Amino acid sequence: MNLKQMHRISVIWGIVLVLLVTGLTAIGFLYKNKSKDYKEMENKLVNFAEKYVEAKFLYPEENQSLRITLDDLKSNDYLEELKKDDDVCDGYVVVSHDGFVYHYKGFVKCPKYTTKNYEK
Repeated sequence: MNLKQMHRISVIWGIVLVLLVTGLTAIGFLYKNKSKDYKEMENKLVNFAEKYVEAKFLYPEENQSLRITLDDLKSNDYLEELKKDDDVCDGYVVVSHDGFVYHYKGFVKCPKYTTKNYEK
């Protein structure tokens, strides 16, 4: 292989790498924009669950957790439904206590999106 061929191969590989990085970055931005509304839905669910737990004084014991379902929030008039466009979603919030702080984690399940680690 002469120097000219090696230069041509390195230019081709450089172009392939640039296209690969650009493509993966674009996919990442598209996914982030797509999941943004669902993340806001998770946060909305957490906000209402915090109010529900505070009003009912349902704090879990240390190293325990509590699940607040969408039905719990609906039946106590905190929330009517979770909806994205025409998709009706389901969800719950897990409240845990580590000895110092209460942690709230929202989970939603929609036809086009499901929070990671969502359990039935």
